[in-house]
Amino acid sequence: MIPIPYKRLPAKIWLQIIGIWTLAAISIATQIYLNAKDSNPDIKWFNIFLKQLPTWYLCALLTPVIVYVYEKLPLDIKEWKRNFRKHLVIALLILIVFSHFRLWAMSYIINKMIWTLTPAEYLNNYLAQIAIDLAIYAFIMSVIFADKANTRRQKNELYSTQVELQNKQLEQQLDNARLDALKLQLSPHFLFNTLNTINSLIRSKDYSLAIKANSRLGDFLRATLDSENTQLVSLEKEMNYIDLYLEIETLRYADRLQVIKEIPSSCLLIQVPYFILQPIVENAIKHGIAQKSSAKKLVIKAEIKKNYMEIIILNEGNPLRQNWEAGNGIGIKNVYERLSKTYGQNCFQIANDVNNNGVQVTLKIPVSNE
Repeated sequence: MIPIPYKRLPAKIWLQIIGIWTLAAISIATQIYLNAKDSNPDIKWFNIFLKQLPTWYLCALLTPVIVYVYEKLPLDIKEWKRNFRKHLVIALLILIVFSHFRLWAMSYIINKMIWTLTPAEYLNNYLAQIAIDLAIYAFIMSVIFADKANTRRQKNELYSTQVELQNKQLEQQLDNARLDALKLQLSPHFLFNTLNTINSLIRSKDYSLAIKANSRLGDFLRATLDSENTQLVSLEKEMNYIDLYLEIETLRYADRLQVIKEIPSSCLLIQVPYFILQPIVENAIKHGIAQKSSAKKLVIKAEIKKNYMEIIILNEGNPLRQNWEAGNGIGIKNVYERLSKTYGQNCFQIANDVNNNGVQVTLKIPVSNE
């Protein structure tokens, strides 16, 4: 059994269809009234409107049928040409019946009874009505096509937006996973280097210092384990890690290491990548101060500039040689990759200081305006 399309439409859609074709009746009635009122002052607009309603409400009955046919044979797909040919055949079959009713409704409008026409007159009027109704059919089909195409476009845009959002979320998850991997690399890296420091103290028979270093290492590891699940910490907390680390190094270098910190309170609450400064400080001591007997000073300072915080770590070691490039070691390479993934390029720089008296590392950490 062929389903009846009228049963599928909710009352809201029916009201919309009737409203559209009522507006068509109002428009035509108004046009006829304005054209005829000069020659016929007694003409009534409402009477013209009532006569227009039956013929346009027939179009309202036709609309769900066309919607049903379109849903079965859509034109907004790749196979639209085959469906279009089928639409032509179906349209002609529908209009063969529909145009008879429309012709009878039109005869009521012009006050000319249909049964008074000769067969030849009826045929001519009937064919003319089919031509008009075919245009109306095409108009309804065009509106449906535009609505379906717009709906499909909106769905595609929504789908594209959802896919883009999912991709961004996946990229963020991937970046977080990479950052976690980089962060986890540092724990054994620092641990091994510190154990080497303790071994050096033992070999030199500085047993009391080795014990203190071991104790400070325990304090440092407890502090870092408390923050294993975070990517960002305040600069104040990051400096607490550095202080624990520097206590270990101070035990090793004693009077040779002079640490100067210039960090205003306005910088302490700004978020920085967790464990980002320790590899730089370690590098400054290992490749700077340790390599030059007269070098002592290690400077760590921070300053807010416009929309970012600048952190500078300066050591008095030997300046970088010309054409120097970062090696393949974990420390500095790790710092650069983490900063690049978190903030983009141009957030990390290594260069000789302005006085050519050591090496300066500069970090630029964006500061939120909120």
